[in-house]
Amino acid sequence: MITRTSQQRLYLLGRSVITPVVLAIGLLTLVACGSQAATAPRSIYEDALSTGWADWSWDSTINLAANSPVKSGTHSISVTYKAGWGGLYLHHTSVPLDGYTHLQFWIHGGGSGGQNLYVYAEDLSGRKPVQVPLSRYLPGGVAANAWKAVSIPLADLDLSDQPLTGLVWQNGTASSQGTFYVDSIRLINDGVTPTPTPQPTATPQPTPAGAPEGVIPAALGSNMMLGLSSLPDDYNWLVQSHIPWSARYTYLTGGVNTPNNWTYWNSPTGQYATYYLNNSGQAHCLPVFTYYQILASNPRPYDETLPAYVAKFNDANCMKAYYNDFKLLMQKCAAFGKPVLVHVEPDTWGYMMMTKSSPALYTVKVASSGHADATELPNNAVGFAQMLVRLRDRYAPKVLLALHASTWAEGTDITLNTDPSYNVKANAERTGAWLSALGAGWNLVFVDVADRDAAYKQIVRGQNTWWDERDLRLPNFARVASWIGYLNRKVQRRIIVWQIPLGNTKMLSCDNTPGHYQDNRVQYFLDAAYGQRHLAAWAQAGVIGLLFGRGDTNTTTNTDAERDSITNPAAINGNTRRATVADDDGGYFRERAAAYLQTPFHLPGAP
Repeated sequence: MITRTSQQRLYLLGRSVITPVVLAIGLLTLVACGSQAATAPRSIYEDALSTGWADWSWDSTINLAANSPVKSGTHSISVTYKAGWGGLYLHHTSVPLDGYTHLQFWIHGGGSGGQNLYVYAEDLSGRKPVQVPLSRYLPGGVAANAWKAVSIPLADLDLSDQPLTGLVWQNGTASSQGTFYVDSIRLINDGVTPTPTPQPTATPQPTPAGAPEGVIPAALGSNMMLGLSSLPDDYNWLVQSHIPWSARYTYLTGGVNTPNNWTYWNSPTGQYATYYLNNSGQAHCLPVFTYYQILASNPRPYDETLPAYVAKFNDANCMKAYYNDFKLLMQKCAAFGKPVLVHVEPDTWGYMMMTKSSPALYTVKVASSGHADATELPNNAVGFAQMLVRLRDRYAPKVLLALHASTWAEGTDITLNTDPSYNVKANAERTGAWLSALGAGWNLVFVDVADRDAAYKQIVRGQNTWWDERDLRLPNFARVASWIGYLNRKVQRRIIVWQIPLGNTKMLSCDNTPGHYQDNRVQYFLDAAYGQRHLAAWAQAGVIGLLFGRGDTNTTTNTDAERDSITNPAAINGNTRRATVADDDGGYFRERAAAYLQTPFHLPGAP
């Protein structure tokens, strides 16, 4: 009996997408190359694994020589998942697919049946696998106490023309399931050119025609900005990278009426902002503050429910403290004397929008907070937005203010939606209309695409958040760019994409262990071969800046946050490049950012 651990799982999953219903078989996709003439079946398992195949399963107890039940011969594979999202993973270094059209196997549901499984395949390309539900090919599902045949066209799994390296049958639930059995696994040619089973494909929804709307603030220059999350402890890395970063950002949080507030992080009160501003100026970076205070404030601190937000916004003492806190930040920025960008309340505007169809209907203590600067402003979200604009105008007129557009605020998260018929334009325009109703004075809009690396969410949370970087399958980058484009036209402000994950699928360092998770967004925007093309498309959507950074600990970052020095573990999913620096991402972001900033992308319409 072979029992696999969670630690082994981290190495094995790679870019395989783990949705809350994923069971991976990893061998399935690719239209067979070459002749469709009869090709002898290629065995993967018949009583034992064929030569070259190995069991790399995770969170599972696997018996490769179960005596009963057996479909043919003397043995079968028994699979018992020990945890949610576990997988039977059969690995090979390289299996050519020429001449094969289908993956074929038999499955037995044991005494329970009804297992919820997904299947996917991996190949040498290192691309994100396409997972398919086993039920698609098994009418009636996995049967109890009976064998059923399964035949999956390789075309359904979207394998590339690279040799096969893995097959996965993955638990499609968050808990264990009954033991099941697999037998007679093989590649076959059924003599018929395969037709892929229908799957969601992207309906083209191009970025709106014409020039992007909104003024590019002069302080931001004429090129696509490239910046990063940079805490005070990261300052030495920032300087020693010798890269002319456009901007650096940090959070200001802790709660306006708590002892954990940012104003108390250094002495005297508010000195943290002063230190950050001065260090940014010395590094020739635009300082960006993400002002994120409502969630952590009393009453109900860190309660991320809609009623909790309502309670905070309708507490006069809380809101008066909030305005005083924001006023102090404006005064610190004014003393700095140079441009500063303040990004206000990511998520919060989205929760407001989910609660009320118009910002005028969302009650907020503004004039009734008793703050001296709030006189005559309405006690709603419009008044709240205009109060922040007023504080900026009175105390720090050089500061640029940015709203935040949440991709999920309208009720459907456009970054995850896979419905090819979904109306992206209508979604974006509703979000844009709500933000526009907040009134004038806001310079920019921020959009976040993810808060953690895709492999982190896949492995740790069991969520499939991968985007197809070829823009063929949903969700993908092109659809998000389309949404941003329609948002830009409606809100008539330029867009900055913020908190972009830092993982990659290039470097050995990214092996899907804590601090080293994979993602594909850095390479999509900055790869030498195709990055400029993608930047042009997103600029046409109205994007003028990209800010990379992790949204939580244990996700990938550009420094040696894990304190594990240079790491070059075994390759997974084709990530063959060796690291020469201690950066947790293997140094890929450092390398690509340096190359980009030598010849940055000039924004259309910029001087």
